[in-house]
Amino acid sequence: MYDIGLEMQTISWNYGKAVCDYAAGSFLNMCEYSVLSISHSKDRGEFYTDFMENYFGDTAYEKDENQCEIFLKSDGICESVFGISDMQWKGISALSLANVPQKSYLLTYISEPDKDKRKAVLFYREKFGMECMNIIDGNYEENKKIMNMKNILPEMKFADFVNYFSNSSFVITDNYHALCLAIVLNKPFIYIGDDDKAADMLTEMSLNERVVFDQKNFPTNNRFLQPVDFSLANKVVAEKAAKMLAWAKDKSNFKPVEKNVSKAVTSILNMNLCVGCSACVNVCPKGALSLKPDKHGYYCSSIEKDKCVNCGLCAKACPVLEQPENKNFAVPECWEFIAADENLVMQSSSGGIFSLLADEILKRGGYVAGGAWRDDFAIEHIMIDKKEDMPKLRKSKYLQSYLGDIYQQVKEKLESGKFVLFSGCGCQVAGLK
Repeated sequence: MYDIGLEMQTISWNYGKAVCDYAAGSFLNMCEYSVLSISHSKDRGEFYTDFMENYFGDTAYEKDENQCEIFLKSDGICESVFGISDMQWKGISALSLANVPQKSYLLTYISEPDKDKRKAVLFYREKFGMECMNIIDGNYEENKKIMNMKNILPEMKFADFVNYFSNSSFVITDNYHALCLAIVLNKPFIYIGDDDKAADMLTEMSLNERVVFDQKNFPTNNRFLQPVDFSLANKVVAEKAAKMLAWAKDKSNFKPVEKNVSKAVTSILNMNLCVGCSACVNVCPKGALSLKPDKHGYYCSSIEKDKCVNCGLCAKACPVLEQPENKNFAVPECWEFIAADENLVMQSSSGGIFSLLADEILKRGGYVAGGAWRDDFAIEHIMIDKKEDMPKLRKSKYLQSYLGDIYQQVKEKLESGKFVLFSGCGCQVAGLK
């Protein structure tokens, strides 16, 4: 259905996103509410994952920053709201099942309510002499208490949201995107805000008289009762929307990108510094990371991007990016050991201390983890719980060991109340911590 999907995203507006529909040659609203009727906020992430997989397939695109900056600077900011015509917005409104009043009403959409905005809404409700319908955004329950008015509307689906706008006689809002919607629908409005983006846009449309910059001192004259001339605004919106659509349809402005794994340790860490400790491998909830030999044969972290959910847990666990807290004394006591058993000393590389410590742990019903030779002469960390397996772990082995899921095994034993002795290099111990 799509040659390319362009997602117009905002993190501050709960009520919508738009994507480019090239088949119709216009912007098609594909909000979670109007498409799948998913409840407000709750399943948003699940919706977008499903939407991208089922409608866009495997190929994603990102904008070419240079082209995009040229476009924005030369043509001003064109919101995705403007990409949908007033007739298309009314088509979305027709999907609504909300019981919208048939008589004239004042609509308020206050995303950041306070006592001054509430006072202003009450004043103009009386001034206009009409019923007031109030949409609450953000923290619904808290903002509902702040507004404390009649006709506070429940959280709603997107089509209902548009329907209330479409049938309103006047709009009061502090939300930039709702302001854009009021302009597209040619609704007389009051905009509460001091942001430069809205001020520049309204100046270009000769609508800057509709702004209240100081919400503590609302105008009490008849300034906002005057009719609004939207002729210039409609021309500006149409030109910007056409320009934006033409730009978006030009695929040279976009380039294919891989899945976002920006928070993964493989994206943050210089992999030449990776010590192959496997902390990231063991902490990954999706099994997206593994240890693979680099060109020199040293194990280092490798990622399967399709499995990664970009949670960042691997980077938080990496001891190279941030070493774990050292709870030893700044100047610890030092001891020198040698086993009294001469045979044990001869079987060991370092005076037999490892075997003595391991034997004590095994006597307590614990487990011992350390590097052991494999049949292919590689080294791998294993866990034992029998004294007869101790020879596998004795003696220094001057090769990097493969740790696999040994940290998970250690954690499991510790959480079950068992003692564990872990033997490894300093970087491996740091990874374990």
